[in-house]
Amino acid sequence: MLRETGAEAKRLEEYHGIPPPAGETGSRLETRIEGSWSPPLPLLPAFLLLLPLLPAAQEPAAGAPLAERVAEVERLLEAGESGGRLGAALHAIANLKSEGAVRALADLLPRLEGLGRAAAIQALGMCDHPAALEELHRVARESKSMPDRTMAVRVLAGEKDVEWLLGFFKKEKNGVIRARILEELLRVQAEGLDELVLRSARDKSGEVRAAAMKGIADLRLAKGGRLAVKTLKDSSLAARVAACRAAALTGGVTAFRTMVAELQKTKNRTFRAALTEGLALAATAEEMAPIITAAGREKDPEVIACLAVALGEAAGRAPAACAEILVKLAGSQSPQVRENAIRGLAAARPAGIQSLLADLLEHESPVTRADAAWALAEMGELEPEAEARLLPLLGADSLSLRLNATRALAGAAGEEAVAALRGMLDDMSWSVRSAAVAALRRHRDREVVGALIARMEVEDSRVFDEIADALGELTGETFGANVGSWRHWFDDLPADWRPPAPEEARRRLAAAAAARTGRPGETVTDYHGIPIPRGGVVFILDVSGSMNEVWDERGTEPVTRFQHFSQVLKNALANLPATTRFDLVLFSSSAHAWRPRLVSGSNENIEEARRYLDNMGAFGGTNLFGALELALSIPDAQTVFLLTDGEPTVGVTLPDAIVRKIARLNRDKRVIIHTLAAGEASAEFLADLAAANGGRMVDLR
Repeated sequence: MLRETGAEAKRLEEYHGIPPPAGETGSRLETRIEGSWSPPLPLLPAFLLLLPLLPAAQEPAAGAPLAERVAEVERLLEAGESGGRLGAALHAIANLKSEGAVRALADLLPRLEGLGRAAAIQALGMCDHPAALEELHRVARESKSMPDRTMAVRVLAGEKDVEWLLGFFKKEKNGVIRARILEELLRVQAEGLDELVLRSARDKSGEVRAAAMKGIADLRLAKGGRLAVKTLKDSSLAARVAACRAAALTGGVTAFRTMVAELQKTKNRTFRAALTEGLALAATAEEMAPIITAAGREKDPEVIACLAVALGEAAGRAPAACAEILVKLAGSQSPQVRENAIRGLAAARPAGIQSLLADLLEHESPVTRADAAWALAEMGELEPEAEARLLPLLGADSLSLRLNATRALAGAAGEEAVAALRGMLDDMSWSVRSAAVAALRRHRDREVVGALIARMEVEDSRVFDEIADALGELTGETFGANVGSWRHWFDDLPADWRPPAPEEARRRLAAAAAARTGRPGETVTDYHGIPIPRGGVVFILDVSGSMNEVWDERGTEPVTRFQHFSQVLKNALANLPATTRFDLVLFSSSAHAWRPRLVSGSNENIEEARRYLDNMGAFGGTNLFGALELALSIPDAQTVFLLTDGEPTVGVTLPDAIVRKIARLNRDKRVIIHTLAAGEASAEFLADLAAANGGRMVDLR
C-alpha cells in the first residue's frame, strides 16, 4: 500500500494555538501557518500528484533513432496510456536534443492530454535547441489551456529565457500569467528585477501585486517597505498575505505596528496565520515592542496565541526585551501559549529561568512538563533544583517526558543522575537509549564504559553505532563495532582503571587513524559517502521533473539525474547491512512511501525495492516538506537520507519554515536526517536542515 502525505485529516488539528479554518486540517493548514502560502496561481493539474504511482516506460535502447522513439509514443497513445509511461517516452525523444525531436514533440502535443501534455512541454525544455524555445514561446502566448501556458512559462524561466519573458510580461493581459512570469523569474534569480517588482506592486491585478510582494521579500528591497506596509490593507487577500513577509523583512518598526493592528482586527484565519509568521521575523527590541505591548493587554485568546508564537520564534534575537512577557505567558491557561512561551524562554534565558522551568516540571499537563524538560536540555549545565525534579520523570509513561528528561540530564553533575542515565540505556525506546548514550559521553568513569559495553552486546538499532562512537571517544580505543573485543578488553582492565582525559583519548584515536592509512579497513556500507547505520533507515528520493535533466553525457545515451541517482540507491540497497530495516519515500508534487512500515533487508525485499525504482519516472513539483513529514511518520524510522536536486516548490516552500517545522516534528523522535544536494538544490538550506536534525550534508555536484 502507498500512503500519500496529507491523507489523514486528523493530523495537525491545530498549530501553536491557532485552530484551523472550518474544514481545513493537515498539510493545507501547515502551509498557511508556515508563511509559504502563495498567490492563487494555476497549480499543476491534480493528475500530476498521481505520477509516482504510475509505472515508467522502458526507454528505447541507447542510440535508438527518432522514428523509433516517436513510434513508442504512438504505440502508447493507441494503447490508451496517459501517465508516467507516456511521459518517459516523451522525455526519451527530448534526449536526442535535435530540431527533429522538437518538431516531433510539437506535432504530438495537440494529440496529448493531461500529464502527457505537461510532459511534452517539459520535454521541449530538455531539447536544448533554439527551435524548442520558439515552440515554448508559442505555447506560452497562444495556448487556450492555462496549465499549458504556466508550464511553458516555468520551463522558459528554467532555460533562462529572461529577455523574452520580460517582453512577454509587458504585453500579456492575463494577470495570472503575468504573476506566474514574475514568480518564475524570481525563482531562477534573474538579474535586474528590482524596478519591475516595485512597479508590479502597484499593478491592477491582485495576483501580480501578490507576486510583487514575494519579490520584495525575496530581494529584500528596502524601497518596497512602504509599499508592503500599504499592501497589508490591500483588497486582495493574496496580496495581503504575501505582504506580511515583505513588510517584516523590509518595513521596520512601522511594519510591525501595522501587522499587530491588523492581527487584532482580522477574522480571516489565512491572513491571521500570515501575520503571525511575519511578526515572528521581528529582529530588534524596537520591532518586538508592539508585539510585547499587545501580548500584555490583549483579551482575545486567539490573538494571544498568535502573539505567543511570534515571541517564541523571535525571543533569541532580543532576549532582554521579551523575557518579562514570556514569563507571564508561561503561566497562561492555554497549553499552546505555554509551549511557545517556554520555547522563547529557552532562547532568552533570563535570570532565574531554571527555577521557573523546574516548577513547570510539576505542571498538571504532561505536555507542559515535557516542554519544560526540553527547555532545560537547551540550558546545558543544570542547577541542583532542576536536576532533582527531572529524575522522577525518567520513569514516566510518556515517551516525550522520558526522552526530554534524559536529554536534560546530560547537564547534570550528581552521581544519582549519572546512575539514572546508565539505567536509561535499557529503556524500551531506542530514542531514549540514544539520548542516554549522548548524555553519558560527558561522564568519564569506569561504570559508564561498562554500562555502554553491556548495552552494545544486545543493541540492534542505530544506538549500536552511537555506542561504538561514544566508547572510542571515552577510551581512545579503536575496537569500533567489534563487541567481543570491547568485552575482552574491558574484562582485562585493572580495578582502578579510569578513562583517559579527552585530549589523550583524541590523541590515541588520531594516531590509530594515521596508522591505518593505506591499509585495508573494515567494510562499511555507505550511501554517497555516509555510512548506513543499523536500525530503521528511510531513503527519500526526489522524482520531480528536474530529475530528468542530464547528469552524464559521456555515453551513447545521456544519463539523467533520476537514472543516475536511482541506480546509486539500488546499489546501496543491494549492500544493506543485515541489521538494517528500510523503506523508500519518493516525492514530486506529493510524497509516497513504498511500504507502510519498515521491512528487513532480505534479498526478496531488496529486489522488490529495486524493481519499484525501475518502474518509476520523474515529473512534477518538489514537495520536500511533505516527503520529510511522511518519512518521520514511518514507525521506528531512525535515520533518513534525503536526496533532492531543486528548491521546494509545493507545500511548505520557505527554507527557514521547513527547517523549523521539521526540527519541531522531530523533537521527540530523535531521527537523524542526512541531506544530499544535487542539481540546483541550495547547499545552505540542506546544510541547515541536516544540522538541525543531527545529520550531515553532502554536496554531490
